[in-house]
Formats: sequence, structure tokens, C-alpha cells
Amino acid sequence: MRRLLAGLGATALLTGGGLALSTPARAAGCSGTSGVTVVVQSASSTDVRCAPGDPSTAGAALTAADFSVERVQTQPGAVCTINGLPAISCARMPPADNYWAFHHAAAGGARQYSSSGIYLYDPAPGSAVGFRLGTNASPTVAPPAAPAPTSAAPRPTATARPTTSAGSRPSASRTAAPKASTGAGSAAPRTGADATATSAPSTTSAAKNPAKPSAAQRAKATRAAEKKAESKKAEERSATAKKSAALKAKAKKTEAEREKKTSSSPTVSSTSTSAPAGETTRATGAESDSGSGALVPTAIGAGLLVVLGGAALAMARRRGH
Repeated sequence: MRRLLAGLGATALLTGGGLALSTPARAAGCSGTSGVTVVVQSASSTDVRCAPGDPSTAGAALTAADFSVERVQTQPGAVCTINGLPAISCARMPPADNYWAFHHAAAGGARQYSSSGIYLYDPAPGSAVGFRLGTNASPTVAPPAAPAPTSAAPRPTATARPTTSAGSRPSASRTAAPKASTGAGSAAPRTGADATATSAPSTTSAAKNPAKPSAAQRAKATRAAEKKAESKKAEERSATAKKSAALKAKAKKTEAEREKKTSSSPTVSSTSTSAPAGETTRATGAESDSGSGALVPTAIGAGLLVVLGGAALAMARRRGH
């Protein structure tokens, strides 16, 4: 800020002496209740510009003020670089000590660290948004001043004149003049409307954006997020262990059923083989029965031979006598 004031003072002195000095072009902030003032400050420069009209978001105001913006690739709602700074890769979020901190302020108010992203915050016309590279410090350039209330002073003066000179024609003519100017839409009614329009967005801006969270609150939120992540991991590990135990139990059950089927198979085989064994016994008995039946004729034949032999021997003895 001091460098900016010193430069402006030197330029005024040289211009007053009739010397020509070329200075780098730098736009100024918005005046009045129209547009949004945009401040971009780094370690080496401070640039203040005006985004005309009523930008829908702070990101739209940044682009409308002719700043080049590159977003984070993994999080398109976050700013990575403004006018090429910082010189880092935009594949991921910038580090905590080298990012663009986003602040906002109503006209004549104090800057506040924004709790929402630049593409979610809607700045009111006449307000200011600021971006400072580094940690979460706010820009050093003050927000635009609030417009002075000028609607109340002229109106009582114009209405008081008819009362002091009632009944005289010059006084009536003087009273008629302010009435005519009021009906034509003079500066007094417009100023009152502007003052109302200015105060309303300021209240809306304060309602939309709470105060900057303290370091303790941020640390508490970080610890809560880490605790939640650890709890989720523990639940996942427990679910994995349960699933593994269920698979093991199922495998044991399948193996037991398989062993049961395997052990029951020999019994059936032995039963099936025992039946042929009985049949073999019966067959053997049948063969033995059939053999004994065949011996009867043989014995009869042998008996006949013995009888015939005995008869022949007896006849031979008789012949010898």
C-alpha cells in the first residue's frame, strides 16, 4: 500500500512540473453501488480492478475483471493460479502456505475470510472480494468506502421554506420549484433509493458469510474428520474380517460334507459286493448239489460191475471143479 501511494505521489509531482512519465496501466476499483471491486495481491504486486454489473459469484467477478484463472484439476471449485501465480502444478490442491486466500467485505466494512468457495459466494453490488497469495491473510487494500447519506439534508430544507413565508407569492413560487424537481426525479430521491439498496446487500452479505473460524475450531474440525475416517476404516476392517470368517466357515462346511459323502461310498460298495458273495455261495451250493446228484449213477454202475465180477468168479470156480 505504501508503494502504491508513493508511486501516485511521484506521478502527481512529475505531471505538475510538465514532465511526461509512463507508468504501468492499472485499473481502479468500482465506485458507487454498481459492480464488484476485485483485489488480487501477491508478494510482489497488488492489482485492484472493477467487475462491472452484478456478477453471480466471486469467481465470475474475478474473470469479469480480466484476471486469468486456472482451477484445481481434481477440485474444479477451487482456484489454483491467478495470472499464472503461484508457479505450481494444478493437478492437486496448492499447499497450505502458498494458496489464494479468499476474503470479502461490504462497502465500508471489514474483510472476512470466506467459509465458502469463490464459485458459491454471491457478492452484492458495491461490495469487494479479495485474493491474497500465501496463507489465509487478507489483502491490505481497504474495501471501497460506503456512500455518504445525502437524502435526508435537502428534503427537510425544501419543505421548511413554505412554512416560514406562508401566504406570500414569492414563497409559493420557491416552494413549487422543489416540488417540480422532486416530481421530475431529482438527486434527492435517487440518493435515498441508492442508500437503501446499499444497506440491504450489506446485511445479506453479512448473513451469507459468517465470521472466519478460529484456529482452534479448524483444528477441532480436522480432528473430527480424522476420527471419522479412522472409524470408517475400522468398520471396513471388521466387515472384511467377518466376511473372511464366513468364507472359512463355508469352506469347512463344504469339506465336511465332502468327507461325509466319501466315507459313505465304501459302505455301499461293501453291500453291493456282499450280495455277489452270497450269490456265489448259493451257486457253490448248487454246484455241490449237482455233483452229489451225479455220483449216484456212478455208484450204481460200480455196484453192477462188482456183482457181475462176483458172478463171473463164481462161474469160474464151478468150472474148475
